[in-house]
Amino acid sequence: MGNRLREFQLAGGGSSGGSSPQFSIEGWDKFTEAMKRIPQEHKRVVLLRVLRRSTKHAIRSIRAELRQHDDDGDLWDSVGNITGKSKTFPNVLVGYRVRGRYKGYHGHLIEHGTKQRFRRRKNTKASQVFGRRGRKAISTGRMPAFNIIKKAAAASQAQSIQLLEEEVARQTETILAKLFK
Repeated sequence: MGNRLREFQLAGGGSSGGSSPQFSIEGWDKFTEAMKRIPQEHKRVVLLRVLRRSTKHAIRSIRAELRQHDDDGDLWDSVGNITGKSKTFPNVLVGYRVRGRYKGYHGHLIEHGTKQRFRRRKNTKASQVFGRRGRKAISTGRMPAFNIIKKAAAASQAQSIQLLEEEVARQTETILAKLFK
């Protein structure tokens, strides 16, 4: 297409601390030029629409990975888009939703796991003398980290980039068609 390719950084999720994947979007310059021409109040709406539509594959792959770890389906239902609240920098996150009717509160436990945990025995001298983690404390175990979102992001990155490029082209055409009526 003759357009320059511009590098973008896909934001890493949470406190993983790893390097973020790099990718390029074809036609981004044309899209940004078209975005400069539309009114300010519509820019955020258009950008959020593009970002939401490009996350479909990521949501599907997270749900596919999550099937074996979710017993009651609450976590599976809660996977989706979370719209960022910033008015100046529109962003969409993909993860476990907790507000409204969604019950993804335990998503971080499955994602990052837990350390070894203990509980006190009831009414014993050991729990009074040695404290909570005394000799007679009962181990409730630990849960391993499953890193579902990281695996799903790696699996769906190519498809999400392709979908983002298609959506950018589609939105650019609609914006330019409305402007030059």
